Amino acid sequence: MSVTIERCAPHQADELVRFIDDEWERGHVLASSRALLDWQYKNGDGSYSFLVARQRGTIVGMLGYISTKRYDPSLADANVVWLTTWKVRADANVAGLGLSLLRHVDETERHVAIGAIGFNPATRPMYAALGYRIGELPHYVAVPNRSPAARGLAAVEVDGASQCDGLRISSDRGRVPQKSPRYFRTRYLEHPFYRYRLVSLRDGDACVGLLAVRLAEHDGLRALRIVDFLGDPGALAQSGGAIQSMIREHDAAYADVYNAGIDADVFAHAGFRLVDPDGDTIVPDHFEPFERKNIRLWYAIRTVALPILFKGDADQDRPNRLPSRAA
Repeated sequence: MSVTIERCAPHQADELVRFIDDEWERGHVLASSRALLDWQYKNGDGSYSFLVARQRGTIVGMLGYISTKRYDPSLADANVVWLTTWKVRADANVAGLGLSLLRHVDETERHVAIGAIGFNPATRPMYAALGYRIGELPHYVAVPNRSPAARGLAAVEVDGASQCDGLRISSDRGRVPQKSPRYFRTRYLEHPFYRYRLVSLRDGDACVGLLAVRLAEHDGLRALRIVDFLGDPGALAQSGGAIQSMIREHDAAYADVYNAGIDADVFAHAGFRLVDPDGDTIVPDHFEPFERKNIRLWYAIRTVALPILFKGDADQDRPNRLPSRAA
């Protein structure tokens, strides 16, 4: 039976939302909040970065994706495509439809890398068979340290476009995804629901790194979530004192970060220790709703470059639940 695949047009958004609600997850935040759907996926021409497969005019499959150039068009030559919501209806009865959706985005979206973060680990063999690099984002935690902090970098919160545009930060061109101060400003400072803070790591007057952080809270517990970093890993290694200051400033129980691609010694030097996902120490990742358990984040990426991945990549650091007034 003939199936067509095309990008979701503006007038098809309601139908896409119903498919997400019916086939992906009832009450999913992308189905309940058009504002969030538009923020993550709506393009300048009104279309959505969702491929939809149709059979007899009805949606039977979808694949959502987020391109890094969305947050800074100057990154087009280094664009990374992140796969997100990928679903084929159980009764579609079309062999290989899911792979056809993937092939379509692979062929139509210019990119230097394509991947996914936070997927079902049962799909690892499929990604491996397609030539993707498979791995897990190690989870690190830093708890309050009452000892005097060693000398290191200062942390200065930046909150304006001109401040971000003026930063001069090195970025290894042999790594993916490439990011920029503009990417950080658009992705984080302009987020419609989460309140992120951009923290400039400074060596004197020179900015040597940029952190994207936000606070999560449950029942009086505050966590300082470090979701992204731009700069040389050496700057991250020297950020321990600055991170301890932020923990104290916000009365947080801990600071944490998920990362793959930066050596564990860098995080150890900054005062972090690795979380054993199967161990007794619990460092919650899910706050909406709150789950008192460790969460493992798997990634798959196809690229010739070396990936440096954080939780802020793809769609992992997004709201799962919004107040009704925000929908």
